[in-house]
Formats: sequence, structure tokens, C-alpha cells
Amino acid sequence: MIGANDAQGLAAVAAIMTFLAIVIYRLIHGKLRDEFVLQADHDSLEERTATMEKRIGDMPAHGDFRSLSDRVGKVEQGVAVAQASLDGLGNSIKRVEHQVDLLVAHQIGESGR
Repeated sequence: MIGANDAQGLAAVAAIMTFLAIVIYRLIHGKLRDEFVLQADHDSLEERTATMEKRIGDMPAHGDFRSLSDRVGKVEQGVAVAQASLDGLGNSIKRVEHQVDLLVAHQIGESGR
């Protein structure tokens, strides 16, 4: 049979074991909580990551920029050709204007006689 002293000893051992079990549980629980994220946090991060991946996927690639650069180069060439044509037209207009001025001066000179 178990005596009173033995029962107290067993109760003390049980109390110590319970205390140690609680301490170990708290340590493990705290450590796991620090190591792992909550499901809500995980879902939020997953959603943000998916949004960022979609945005990155929608961004223009190197080939898109190359194509755009080629198109801008062609537009620059077209503008240069148009500028040269306008410069040529400007010179032609100056010559025509000079001829018109001569004709007007001649007409004014004849009408004054």
C-alpha cells in the first residue's frame, strides 16, 4: 500500500511534471507561433504576391521595347523628311514671293505713269 508520504511524494512529482509539461508546451507553442504565420496573414501575402506577379506579367518585355524603339526611329526619320520638304517649300515660297514683289512693283510703276 501507498503511505501518506508516498502519496505526497507522488503528488509533488505529478505537480512538477505538470508544471514542466505546461512550460514545454508554452515554449513549443511560442516557437511554432514565431516560425509559422496565421492563415489570414498567409492568404493576404498570397493575394499580394499574385497581384504583383500579374502586374509583372503585364509589363512590357524587352521585345516590346525594341519594337517601340524601332517605331520611334521610323517616326523620327519621317519627321526629318517632312522637315526637309518644308524647308524646300520655304525656299520655293521665298522665290515666288520675290517674283510677286517684282511683278507688283512693276505694275505699280506702270500705273503711276
